[in-house]
This record gives sequence, C-alpha cells and structure tokens, in this order.
Amino acid sequence: MHLSTLAKNFEKLFREQTNKLKDVFVYRLYDTMFIQASNIADFIGYKKPNLFVVECKTCQTKSLPFKNIAEHQITDALEAEKVKGIKAYIVVWYYNHDICKAFRTSYIYSLIQAGKKSVSSDDTNGILIPGVKRKKYYNWDWSVLFK
Repeated sequence: MHLSTLAKNFEKLFREQTNKLKDVFVYRLYDTMFIQASNIADFIGYKKPNLFVVECKTCQTKSLPFKNIAEHQITDALEAEKVKGIKAYIVVWYYNHDICKAFRTSYIYSLIQAGKKSVSSDDTNGILIPGVKRKKYYNWDWSVLFK
C-alpha cells in the first residue's frame, strides 16, 4: 500500500476513533489548495480544560525525519503552546514497527535545536498510544493523548 494512502487512512481513523471518546471534541483542518494558506496541524481538539493541536505523520522507517514536518507547523504550534491550556503534538505511526507515539511539538523543536535530524520510535519522551491491531490498522486508545 502506498504511503500517502496509509497516511490518509491513519488521519481518517484518528478522527473516527477520537470522535468516540467521551467529552472530547476533534475537528479536522483540511489542507487548502491556496499557496499562501496553510494549517497549523491536521486536527484541533478539546477536552476540558485543554485545547489540543495534533499533526499526524506516518513513517515506514524506525525514525521520522524532521524534513517531513513543515517548518510552519512547528513554529505555529510553538506559538500556540505559549498560551496556557494549549498542547501541541506530532503523532507518529511507525507502521512497519507497530508503534504509535505522540511527541510534544516543543520536544521535537528541542531535538532540532540540538542538531538531531529525526525522532526514533524508541524515544522515551513520547506518549505511547496503545492499540489493538486489526489487519493493517489499529484500534488505538487515544484517551492517553487527551489527558
């Protein structure tokens, strides 16, 4: 299966599965066709008392290269996190390794500032998203993200 298909299906499952969570609101920010317009992330969500900014990434290797994250998404998310109650995450599904983790955008930024080129599925600073594997995809427990 092509990576872009996996990525779109991952985003679709994120929305479907998070919409089933109690007291959690999730909204999809669709990509625009305008060159000057760009979104901060794929999703915004809310669970009292926090607003969540979530960018979903799919990675076939053990490490997600930072070049796969748009610079504006990191800078915009960092700006948003300056406001009390806003949490920004980059959620990575390392699909060939059966691991899904959520990393705070501020942590990704600190890695970039330290000269790192990627974030590994072994990195212990991420939130492990538990899930039960179906055929290719998972039923993930996204409640661990919205705490």
